[in-house]
Amino acid sequence: MRKTKIFILMALGLIVLGLTMAGCGSSTAGSSGINGNWTATLKNPDGSIAYQFSATLTPATGNILDVTNLKVATPGQCLSSSEAAAGSFIPTNATFGMSMVGFAILSPDLSLQGKLSSGTISGTWTLSGGGIAGCPGSGTFIMQPSMAG
Repeated sequence: MRKTKIFILMALGLIVLGLTMAGCGSSTAGSSGINGNWTATLKNPDGSIAYQFSATLTPATGNILDVTNLKVATPGQCLSSSEAAAGSFIPTNATFGMSMVGFAILSPDLSLQGKLSSGTISGTWTLSGGGIAGCPGSGTFIMQPSMAG
């Protein structure tokens, strides 16, 4: 179990590093307003709500965002509040990325890719099934600042 957790944390680190490499520079994620509590709504292609969650996004070194206080509105086998999460934000082109990975070997993985515009982050999401039937999915998302984390 410990080796699995280490592997997942290393994988998240590589994902964040990959997202960050495209926007290397001296700016930090917080310099463009991604700092604080955010609420996300993920929609299916038909417009129905697939998932909702809230999290606190805090600028770390460079373009990396610390993702804490993750709370999934309706946790289940596909997405839960116990996911490990990491994010990035590249101020020069307003590009946002976030990944959520479960600790079990076949846990689903959620990936968000979007842009910050007028204080709102929007883009696309993909959930890989990780071997759990009914979990794979994709669609659009919107994230907005919130009062609760």
